Amino acid sequence: MGTVIRWLLAIFFTYFATITLQTGLELLSASREDGAIAVRFLSFEINNQVDSENMASYTIAFFAGALVAMILALSLMRDAFSSLKGKS
Repeated sequence: MGTVIRWLLAIFFTYFATITLQTGLELLSASREDGAIAVRFLSFEINNQVDSENMASYTIAFFAGALVAMILALSLMRDAFSSLKGKS
């Protein structure tokens, strides 16, 4: 895989991790007094009636998705740096 493609994928996964983390933080700070809320990600509605007792599982899933995407991005950046270092 070329260095440019690695950098583009790293940028994509970093953006995806940021958006996923932001959604998880929004769910974490959502008011639990309203009963049920709608969960949206990238303007798609995932579930329109999430109860407050199920909110933690959605939050953990978004945090785990952000962690996986960031690990992928860092791995791609490390490979891109090592291929640049090997060329010089």
